Amino acid sequence: MLKQYSVLTKCLAELKSSDLPIIEKLKIEVQLIQTKRILLDYRVEQKITGSASSERDFNDLYEQIRYACNAGGSGGVDLVKTHIHEIKDGLNQESTGNNPYPQQVSDTLRTQAAFRKPFYSVKEILSRH
Repeated sequence: MLKQYSVLTKCLAELKSSDLPIIEKLKIEVQLIQTKRILLDYRVEQKITGSASSERDFNDLYEQIRYACNAGGSGGVDLVKTHIHEIKDGLNQESTGNNPYPQQVSDTLRTQAAFRKPFYSVKEILSRH
């Protein structure tokens, strides 16, 4: 099984245990499940298997979901939705053979990551208020 698929499963588990509003949880859950479905495409799997940049992108997504679930702000949720959308676009391009996912999407996500808020634990967030 792809490591990316396992990371998406962890994302779903993290989301399930969060206190986010139900509608936000459902929107993100649907996007994550759609992403898992794309990963099951044989052509996509063959192209991203062992791709370190792709694995980093999925791990970054997991950290974003952890942040959004613990912070509860809509900004984190919007960032997660955007990140999932970009990953799905890259994977869809892989399945049609148009665009190399690991390079172009990965570069975009790295740029965004530079401006992203760092992950804070619940304890750190509560101590600030």
